[in-house]
Formats: sequence, structure tokens, C-alpha cells
Amino acid sequence: MGHRDSSSISFLLLGMDGDFTGQVIDTLLNHGCKPVAVVLYGESFNDTIGGVKIELQRPGLTWLDRLASEQVTTYFSTTKTLIPLLEKHKPDILLTACWPRLLPNKVLQCAQLASLNIHPSLLPKFPGANPLRDQLSTDDKQFGVTLHQMNEHYDEGEILSQSKISSASNADLKHIEQQCASSGASLFIEALKDK
Repeated sequence: MGHRDSSSISFLLLGMDGDFTGQVIDTLLNHGCKPVAVVLYGESFNDTIGGVKIELQRPGLTWLDRLASEQVTTYFSTTKTLIPLLEKHKPDILLTACWPRLLPNKVLQCAQLASLNIHPSLLPKFPGANPLRDQLSTDDKQFGVTLHQMNEHYDEGEILSQSKISSASNADLKHIEQQCASSGASLFIEALKDK
């Protein structure tokens, strides 16, 4: 990342409507770290991903309400329609937390300073879309989260920082996912302070 006063660095967050993105948002907002906008993948809350209809059955996403109360604009978009949103907001940093598609270079280059990802594993172990499920199916119980730069390949950009997650031996996927999201947001906040 380039050098600039962290209080003047703007970022736009890309994610999904799930718990991982929500926990990242809550942690960021709890630390006064407010994105210029949030873009959630899809056309709306009832969308199709890979030919499968996704319909949320949740009674409400409190983090989405919180974004509205903090006056953070939330959009729905796909990778194909991201560039106009990025050109509108001109973020210094593009931050992803569970964006389900590979971002092409033309999208990554819209960020003025860096395009970063919060990934719920200690890369290079367990790259890809379901790292926690993949890891839970092994004997490797050292969970963690990685903040890394993005490039044209999934989870192969330069690792900026990592944090190990201590969890009980009987911890479930949801609990580990929440810990990774919160720790990943903290890694991002620390990276901003270092710039």
C-alpha cells in the first residue's frame, strides 16, 4: 500500500449477505472504520448464484440496518457491474470479505492504493471459496485469517498479515467464521494505522 495518513484513506467493501461479511462490517464500525460504500454480491437479497436460487430466510440483518444508520450506501452488484460503482466512489482501497467471484485486473486497478482481501485461513493453506469447511475436514485445527493483496488469481496475492485463531476443540463452523471475520477486520484496521 502507498503512504498516506490513515484517517484520510477511503475504502469500499465488497461482500455477501452472510455472517462473515456482517461480522467484518460490525467490527469495522465498532472501531470507527467506516467504508465509503458496501457492495453485496447479486441483484438483491433473493438472487441466483450458479443457477441456484438464494432466498434469505433471516428476520433481518442487523448489520445492514447499522450501515443505513451510519449513512453507508449499500449496493447490490455483480463483478460485471462493479466498475461504475468504483469510479463513482473512487476508493483508495478495495476490501473484499467473502466476494464469491474472481475480480479481474480492471476492477482491482480501480482502487487508488490497494485491493485487499480478508481470507479465513492461514494462506497459503486452504485457499478458495470454502476454506473453513475444507480445513474442518482435515486434522489441521490451527485456524486463522489472512489479509492479503489481491491479484488475478484466487488467494495468491502478497500476504500482508495473519492472525491465528484460538478455538475450543468442539468449536463449530459458525463460531470459527465469526472469529476469523472479527480478527480479519482487526488486521485491516491495523494495516490502515501502519500507513
